[in-house]
Amino acid sequence: MTVLRIVQIAADDFESAALTVDETLNRSMRAMIHRERARLCPLTKMQTHSVSIVAAFVALIACQSCSKDAPIEQPSMATLYSSKIGAVDIEVDYAKGADPYTGTVAGIDLWMLFKTNATRLLNAGNGSKTLTVPTTLAAMQELTDIAGTSFTSEQIFDIAKNHRNVVNTSSTASFYVLFLPGYFEENGKQRTDVLGLSFGGTGIIAMFKPVIENGVTGPASVLIEQSTLIHEFGHAVGLVNNGVPLQSVHQDSAHDAHCGNVDCVMYYQNEGAFFARAFIAGIVSDTAVLFDSACLADIDAFASAQK
Repeated sequence: MTVLRIVQIAADDFESAALTVDETLNRSMRAMIHRERARLCPLTKMQTHSVSIVAAFVALIACQSCSKDAPIEQPSMATLYSSKIGAVDIEVDYAKGADPYTGTVAGIDLWMLFKTNATRLLNAGNGSKTLTVPTTLAAMQELTDIAGTSFTSEQIFDIAKNHRNVVNTSSTASFYVLFLPGYFEENGKQRTDVLGLSFGGTGIIAMFKPVIENGVTGPASVLIEQSTLIHEFGHAVGLVNNGVPLQSVHQDSAHDAHCGNVDCVMYYQNEGAFFARAFIAGIVSDTAVLFDSACLADIDAFASAQK
């Protein structure tokens, strides 16, 4: 199953956003699209999701079916959490001018924050997987052959095909994070509201730096970038009820694969500036786990069952 998960931001909307789920005729794909307020395509059902970081920013998480030419699939959830997978590698590439944020902000090592949260999920149920995450630009790869102001899903697949070095094996799972200097192109239109996207089943996550940097400065844009990765990684590894079954009633069923706890990173919406600042204020170190106990209980129980 191949799923495209999109993150968008809107600068002037405090209202709830809408998630639509598009079930395609291709039985190997499930398409889910989170959008603002209205049903935007046929064969969909309404859901909602947004994450606000500062001021009037609202982030929308979405999914859409991917090209039939999508890259190799990831291990199943059962395999990922089993002892068969002993290592997980996060590979990060960036186009010239689209450098990821690195280093320390307010005492928080940005990529260590991601590693802390990814490790907690992957080593659920007392697992012992080794997670490799680059934390400096020197440990990431700059791509000098990437040009353009917009990128289709097919172009992103091509970039991954040409530059992804760490592949999935019987004992290693990999995720490929790609930072691009332009916007996502969908149906021939440049999406200036799309912050980032991930292709479920492939391990590919794309981030669009012009949107991340548009009108946002300082720690805000940095936290938008990292919270997006953490949230999307949560979906990629099965949350909420997205491959890893629930152990308690905490899924926000009105908003698809999201947690009903406002203090969990998997919550569908941070409403407005006050709530966003309060949520960010809770991140006091790069060892902070942003998932709540209910989400962690889901992962722990599932991982324990795979041993």
